[in-house]
Amino acid sequence: MIVPPFTGVDAVREADGLGNPMGFIPVDEHYRHPEYEDVYAAGVAIAIAPPDPTPVPAGVPKTGQMTEVMAKVAARNIAADIDSAKRESLPLEDLGAICILDGGNNGVIFKAQHMLARNGRANGKVPSAHLMAGPQAHWAKLAFERVFLSSRKRGALVL
Repeated sequence: MIVPPFTGVDAVREADGLGNPMGFIPVDEHYRHPEYEDVYAAGVAIAIAPPDPTPVPAGVPKTGQMTEVMAKVAARNIAADIDSAKRESLPLEDLGAICILDGGNNGVIFKAQHMLARNGRANGKVPSAHLMAGPQAHWAKLAFERVFLSSRKRGALVL
């Protein structure tokens, strides 16, 4: 199967020095652009290089859970800039991912830690991934949807 490359926003791609040629924004461990200090980005908008070279050019998948964690760090750092406080950091290598893939009556729950570690290690930690397949993934997705949507309606954004 051949899938066309995923690209970022046209405006980012066309703005000189803001993003990479694919339209994604480079960030540091504070989710802040390395050159434009007032630009923060999270989730699908950021440029993440694969941890090691690949024979075929590949992007790095980004989950909704990862996006929320990145956005939380970026928001705290924007507030820290306003208050002249210390910024929070979260290196990409320390990000984890939780994903529930629902397939009707079946599915997969995927949990990974330190998957973006360079050369197989992130700050001395070894990447790990766990998969659980079966109907429990479908039930987990239904439960998650209810809790997630309910929390957003109430404004209770807890990660």
